[in-house]
Amino acid sequence: MTVSVPDVREQKRLITEAEKKYNDLKAGEKWYAVSTKWWENWEALGHGTDPKSLGRIDNSDLYDEKLRGLKEEAQENLDYVLKNEQVWKNLAAWYNASKAISGDVVLNKSGQPIIDLHPARFEVHIFDAESDENEGSGGENSDDGDEKAPTENESGQPSQPNEDQNSDEKQVLVVSRYKLMKDLRGTAAKKFDLNENEIKLFLRSPEQDNWTLLDDTDDKDMEQTIGEALPKIGIEQWQLKINKLSTEHIVEKEFSVTSPEVGQVLDVKHKSGKFLEGKVVKVSKEGSRVTVHFLSFDSKDDIEFDVKSEDLCPPYSKVPDWRMQLRVGEEVEIHQRVFGDKSYRSPWVTAEVKKIDRSAKVLKNEAQNAEDESAVSSMFSKLKFSSRKSNPKTKELPKIISKHGLVKVRYYTGSGGWLSRQYKDVVLDLGSEDIAQQYTHLKKPAKRGYGPKSIASTPDNHGVVGLKNLGNTCYMNSSLQCLIATRELSNHFTSGEYLHDINRKNPIGFGGKVADAYGKLVNNVFSDEYSVIAPRAFKNVAASLQSQAFAGYAQHDAHEFTVALLDGLHEDLNRIKQKPYVEAVESEGKPDSEVAALSWEGFKKRNESIVVDTMYGQLRSHLTCPDCGNEATKFDPFACWSVPLPISEDVHLHIVVITKDGSSRTRYLMETHNGVKGSTVAEWVSEKSGIPMQNLYLTGIRMNKFDQAYYKPDMKKVVGIVIRDNGMKELVAHELVDIAE
Repeated sequence: MTVSVPDVREQKRLITEAEKKYNDLKAGEKWYAVSTKWWENWEALGHGTDPKSLGRIDNSDLYDEKLRGLKEEAQENLDYVLKNEQVWKNLAAWYNASKAISGDVVLNKSGQPIIDLHPARFEVHIFDAESDENEGSGGENSDDGDEKAPTENESGQPSQPNEDQNSDEKQVLVVSRYKLMKDLRGTAAKKFDLNENEIKLFLRSPEQDNWTLLDDTDDKDMEQTIGEALPKIGIEQWQLKINKLSTEHIVEKEFSVTSPEVGQVLDVKHKSGKFLEGKVVKVSKEGSRVTVHFLSFDSKDDIEFDVKSEDLCPPYSKVPDWRMQLRVGEEVEIHQRVFGDKSYRSPWVTAEVKKIDRSAKVLKNEAQNAEDESAVSSMFSKLKFSSRKSNPKTKELPKIISKHGLVKVRYYTGSGGWLSRQYKDVVLDLGSEDIAQQYTHLKKPAKRGYGPKSIASTPDNHGVVGLKNLGNTCYMNSSLQCLIATRELSNHFTSGEYLHDINRKNPIGFGGKVADAYGKLVNNVFSDEYSVIAPRAFKNVAASLQSQAFAGYAQHDAHEFTVALLDGLHEDLNRIKQKPYVEAVESEGKPDSEVAALSWEGFKKRNESIVVDTMYGQLRSHLTCPDCGNEATKFDPFACWSVPLPISEDVHLHIVVITKDGSSRTRYLMETHNGVKGSTVAEWVSEKSGIPMQNLYLTGIRMNKFDQAYYKPDMKKVVGIVIRDNGMKELVAHELVDIAE
């Protein structure tokens, strides 16, 4: 259909009317991004100009194919302008458009309308109640390592992982970032025509290997918007797994008020006030009272009840049937006795479900054939080390397996250092008392969160806690670790003294938000409740530092962030409520000690906080006029002083040599000098491994990626290996395949 294109005068009249009529934002509307350059050219069109000379609306520089929308770095007014739907329809009809980039008008938490140009996008995987990734009768799926090498299909393209092959559907869910987390379940259920009471939702960020259960009972998380709870959502596509739940229950003996028997199961109220799974272990002679054992609890916690007590209920009427609803990727609690090891601080530890075998056949054979070893997962799909001596023998499976089947769980024991993570796998009866629903025995974190998450366990040393990288936040984490290790500053927060200093009315402060967020983080670090913390709440507040300079997830300078954070803490904790005017101190021949004291006194009249008390000093500057010879001395306050780091002369190179068929991986340690030539290292590796130099390819490793080639055959450029930080470097030497072979 051919559209009649009005002249420039008529176009501008129609656009002006549309802008006036639809100027106010209303929820449910759509607004469109138009290239600023194109829009300015349109505005510059003079009367009588042929509109065709302008060309179509070119939004190609604004469009991100991966996001299927506006690029993350695009800035309003500078790169694009926003126009209402009627304006866009007119322009698109007259000029056509390369890409339509729109955003829905939604209400934020404050009820204000806002244009959501980066909605949350989820790649959705839906599984039936009988299937899940690596679940069922076992099949040929393997989960021994965290990473799997991709296979190829008939077209030669990489096949999808097993989870996608088992999934009934894989679709995309697009939802506003300003929608609350508690609404996500209902939105997904409505979109895919599911019963929201019969599904479980799991979330996974692009950086994660493991799924995180959407915990609807966590009120703090559920009251967050999707954009607040999920890091980088809208900029990166998260994954959403929907598991349809089984409505069947496995109950061998159901509790009967009229005919109580030993072995009957029921839901029973614990002294904590929660209903838990229980089993009758004793019945009085007259049958009026029963002693109930709480599953997975010690027998000393058994309680006697009257059979007619309201604290006794039919099984799974008060407690979810978590065993039947358990899915791969969830976390459970397992007792340390399954490892035969009593070295853990708590008798219960958190483990991740890796495989569920309802038939109890495949995993039983796997458990019988498994060697007694601990494993280390690596960035290389097949790289695995074992340590047979350090791993205690795991508990044997019972001869008779319960009807719930078997489950394989993985407990991460810590970091193995170089590109690796240590873990232990164990197979156990899903119906045994060695396994419990998450948060049955262990304390639930104050705020769980999604994406990189905190690990609730006692740290090895008080206050020595790791900080999770939330996505290019290493600069923030390194800065925080330095400040948290400053005892005087941390003591001020752990003692609670900072609460008396918070200045919420400081016009150049942050209303106390920075001090509050930092105080909570420091107190969590020294609470002995976490070995690793994901500082997500602090990151959200830190985004406001230095005029939003640290908003988003781009890389930044750690020193710059440290200065901004100290300044934010100082202003939030400034004890001076009304700052007086203070004149600059002139030296005028006074001795340095007097000038320094007067300068510091003047500075303290406007600035007094724990940051000033512990982290500020004075910098002396002396100027002499070359013409008249007059001298002036000043003492300025400073909080940071940059010093160069010396370059170590002696370095250690950790080198992994990988043979051409991948069957052998040998690790070497080379002690040498800084700046050593790559060819020299290759010659050393050749001598140690027996691989000719002309068959070696030497690369460096940085942030789990290959960063630079230091040696390869026929390499003309001489490359030195210079290490500026810790005197160590990770290298990989590959044996090249001879094409003639």
